[in-house]
Amino acid sequence: MSGQKNAMIQVWRVVFAFLIFACHTGLLPWWTMEETLFRSASLGVEFFFILSGFLMLRSAERRPVCTPREEIGPETLRFLGKKWKAIFPVFLFAFVLEIIVSNVLPHSGSTGLMNYVYRIWDLLFLRAVGLQGDSMTTAVGASWYVMAMFTAMFILYPLLLRNRNTYKCILAPLTAVFILGWFSNVHGSTKFQLDFSHGICLGVLRALAELCAGALAYMLAERLSRLADQPQDEKNGRNTVIYIFATVTELACFGGAIWIMRRYLRSQTDFLCILLLTIGVAVCFSGLSYTRLLSRKFRLDWAGDFSLALYLNHSIWLRMFQRWPLAIPFMTQVLICLGLSILSSLACIYTIRVCRSLWAARCGTK
Repeated sequence: MSGQKNAMIQVWRVVFAFLIFACHTGLLPWWTMEETLFRSASLGVEFFFILSGFLMLRSAERRPVCTPREEIGPETLRFLGKKWKAIFPVFLFAFVLEIIVSNVLPHSGSTGLMNYVYRIWDLLFLRAVGLQGDSMTTAVGASWYVMAMFTAMFILYPLLLRNRNTYKCILAPLTAVFILGWFSNVHGSTKFQLDFSHGICLGVLRALAELCAGALAYMLAERLSRLADQPQDEKNGRNTVIYIFATVTELACFGGAIWIMRRYLRSQTDFLCILLLTIGVAVCFSGLSYTRLLSRKFRLDWAGDFSLALYLNHSIWLRMFQRWPLAIPFMTQVLICLGLSILSSLACIYTIRVCRSLWAARCGTK
């Protein structure tokens, strides 16, 4: 499973980031159910959890099979440090922009001093452990996902390092099945963020289950990739049939998940959607799908950065319309928010790259 084979996943990242934006437009003033394009597009978060679980296991696979006990702690911190380094600059940009927008625009209102003090827990990604507030009061609107993901990875990654095969074959499948089964039986869906029940963050449980589902996607992709490594059989075209079937499967799984988001509210269909997303991620990374050929036609390395920036920046403008409602049609609000979200996301990417270049040049001169 080479880096070239998974380039299409960057496109899917952007697609699901836009779907989450579409879901959150329901927070705009004068929204009505009739104007909803995607009824449960917040399931796009499931895609990002599954993808993160996949990449977490792939990262561990590059290390020795059994990490010595004394190395588990440092290795866990190194892994999470790399994730933090990739995410925190985007989070910080959105955090600063949110403060500027909420205090500069007329009639938008401002945030009290104590709320700014409490936001220290957002900057430390500690909301998911119960330190002050819920999903609706986070400094960056959609950042609950990041906080839940880091908390879940702190739990899972040491277990993965200690015994990789046990994690892959026993712990990950059981965790995914039992937690998702519990959500299905008790709550009927997975629509929880920084909600607490009996002192446990349901968003973290959701992250644990779906990170483990990402491990299942990794194991399936491993087995499928062996077919991709076989020599091409030009006589009977067997490999061509496999590649066509894999391409159709990838598009059908992601397309089916999007159809569910379009048609159904959060319900038992959540779990079918999670299954489709897991299979779709596995096939996309397997190297069997012809969608991988996009990597030869287009540069897609920017797409992953853009999807994260869009995910963390779009809520700023949605909140702006909540604080500063304008007497304009709903779809006009959506288009304005979309344009501002795209522009701020591009500005975020450019600013971070410039700052990193300046920092690298400064360090290089010393």
